[in-house]
Amino acid sequence: MKMKKNNPYDQKYAGQKYYWGKKPSAVCDRIIEIIRPCSNFHPKLLDLGCGEGRNAIYFAEHGFDVTALDVSLPGLEKTKKYAEEVGVEVKIIIFRAVVGQPMKQLLSS
Repeated sequence: MKMKKNNPYDQKYAGQKYYWGKKPSAVCDRIIEIIRPCSNFHPKLLDLGCGEGRNAIYFAEHGFDVTALDVSLPGLEKTKKYAEEVGVEVKIIIFRAVVGQPMKQLLSS
């Protein structure tokens, strides 16, 4: 089976502007309120479908150890750029799935 090279978000994220903006989702503050990172506690956070990174970067700014995952390379490039601008570290992973191939096979290759 062929893997699709582009996804619908590649075009949306390819422009100079941030498609969703840079303001984090409203739920982010609530999560920070509940978990409360501090100088000796940096909880790990996995942002699945991070897009251009607005939430991932916000969490990193607030003390989380963040890994951002998305299917869009242009989105992840903007995540990296934005993290550098803000001065935080975010681990970035691009996710590529092949339709019809078992996940176990993908992970072991």
